[in-house]
Amino acid sequence: MRKKGEMYKNRRCHDCGVEEGELHVLGCDFEGCPECGNQAIICYEHCVNPDGSFKEDFLAGARYPYIIIPVACARCLKPYPDLFHADDWDEVVPPDIRSKVLCLGCYEFVKDSRHRSNRKSG
Repeated sequence: MRKKGEMYKNRRCHDCGVEEGELHVLGCDFEGCPECGNQAIICYEHCVNPDGSFKEDFLAGARYPYIIIPVACARCLKPYPDLFHADDWDEVVPPDIRSKVLCLGCYEFVKDSRHRSNRKSG
C-alpha cells in the first residue's frame, strides 16, 4: 500500500507514467477534458466518439499537460489528510470553505467553535 502523497514524489502520472509537464498518454484515466473538466475518456460531449475513438477536435485541440496539485487541509495546510465523511458538513462548515479539504482535526475545531459560539449567543 502506498503512503499518502507517495505517487507525487516521482513527479509522474499514476496512470500513464508521463512526467509533470507532459501530455497524458491517450486513454489515461487521469486526463481531464479541456472543455468541461470531466475525465476525457468518458466525456462523450467533447472528447470521445460513440465508438470509443477520440474526436478529432480533442486530438487537435489544446490538451492540458499533467500538473501536480497537492491536496492539503485548507486550515492547517497538512498535506494529504485522511479522508472522512461528515453528515453535518453543510451545517458545520462556513459556505466559503465547504468546497475545500479539511483534515479531521480542523473539522472538529470548526465544529466545536461553532457550537461554543452558538451557546454564547443563544
